[in-house]
Amino acid sequence: PRGRADRAGGEPLVTYPNRPGRRFGRPAPKAPTDPWFHLLDLYARLVASKSPADSELAHFLRLRPALRQDEIAWLLRHLSPMMRHRIRTLQLYRWAGERAPLISDAWHETSFAGLEESAFALYRHLREEEGHSPLQARESVTKALEAHGKWVPSPKIRPFPTAGDPLVKLRDFQSRFESDGALSAAPEEDRFSAECSLPADLLGRWVTRFGREEARALAAAMRQDPPLDLRVNTLRTSREDALAKLASLGLEGEAGALSPTCIRLKGRPRVHGLDLYREGLVEIQDEGSQLVSHVLDPRPNWKVLDACAGAGGKTLHLAALMKGRGEIHAHDRDERKLEDLRLRARKAQAGNIRVTQPGSIPFNAYDAVLIDAPCMGLGTLRRNPDIAWRGEIAPRMADMVERQAECLRSYAPLVRTGGVLVYTTCSFEPEETVAMLEANLPEGFVPSPIAPVLAHSSIALELAENAHTITLLPSVHGTDGFFVARFLRER
Repeated sequence: PRGRADRAGGEPLVTYPNRPGRRFGRPAPKAPTDPWFHLLDLYARLVASKSPADSELAHFLRLRPALRQDEIAWLLRHLSPMMRHRIRTLQLYRWAGERAPLISDAWHETSFAGLEESAFALYRHLREEEGHSPLQARESVTKALEAHGKWVPSPKIRPFPTAGDPLVKLRDFQSRFESDGALSAAPEEDRFSAECSLPADLLGRWVTRFGREEARALAAAMRQDPPLDLRVNTLRTSREDALAKLASLGLEGEAGALSPTCIRLKGRPRVHGLDLYREGLVEIQDEGSQLVSHVLDPRPNWKVLDACAGAGGKTLHLAALMKGRGEIHAHDRDERKLEDLRLRARKAQAGNIRVTQPGSIPFNAYDAVLIDAPCMGLGTLRRNPDIAWRGEIAPRMADMVERQAECLRSYAPLVRTGGVLVYTTCSFEPEETVAMLEANLPEGFVPSPIAPVLAHSSIALELAENAHTITLLPSVHGTDGFFVARFLRER
């Protein structure tokens, strides 16, 4: 007999090859109810997958429709710190003991299967972040591993390969972890990597640029839970009214420290279920991302191009700043990213947004062009920790730089004489920011000081008088990491 997914409930039922339409016997065993089992399985699939973590997570949840919202919230609460501390887990396993290292220096090429690494990560998480005793942590992980070994998944869920007996490897890892000299044999570079839970090549970049202490502070900020920021749609409501409506629902929020349109919520409420969100009165958007539109400072009746619009978060903000007047052309080379923008624009009552298809962008002169260039996204590590260990930084950076240069050369010439160009990335690496502009900004553009522009929006941000760039850091500003530069076209 083989397992077959039941159309109604998704549970595998026993069938026979010569009678495909008949069901016999009882349903195959359901997934265990132990929450640590689901966490073990989810983490293992995320670290073993070559896909981005968010898409792998979405796939995981689609195949497990029985999970309730509170169970999903529990999984994510534990998964996030495990992901952010992955490098620490691997460094501990590599150096905590007498044996030779069992993993390679390339963190995306571990020499053991994802299930074993998941067991190590869960044990470390329970000991260091949940405060469990060695016995409690061992029992929880053992129970989850035993449940995983007995689990018969649906045919749609691929079985997970293991290398040897995970319980044997767990005992080995536990003895290494609990030893006093856990990282004593490691070089200073690896001890620092374990402390910061980041690859040595990325940490080396930050130490060179910011100094060791600032690099440590930046790494610590990247290991924290990111805040949940909302952007108020000023076409529909005010920040004061939105705060009052949130308070009436029992939700705590406060005005953002930088952006006049930001509300920072306390906790992690389900914003997508709120009427405020469904009706387009607020959008989820990091406060640093909100500042980008204020740096552009568009005026009503301008013609603006959002050149790499993506899902359109900044497009909607620009529409509100322009009070719904003028035109905003939202363009992206990946048409799929723009699919939801029309619906979001209708909800926001932003009638001045024009979604343009790839290759059909109107080559008119624009009063302002925003280039939110594709980048490695290292400024968003606290939200997407897997970016740090998807391979070595340098070769991935070189590939991204080519795409950024192409965007800059393609879109910057569309700014009219006297118009504004803003270039931004959710990264602060020199190759993607300052060096990119120095090498690829077309002639005729001059720096435009940002401080007077932000003053127009009553934004108090410490900047040098003539500074035309901003670098936002989680450790300093409490936002995601961003780089923003502003230029005027003289000729």
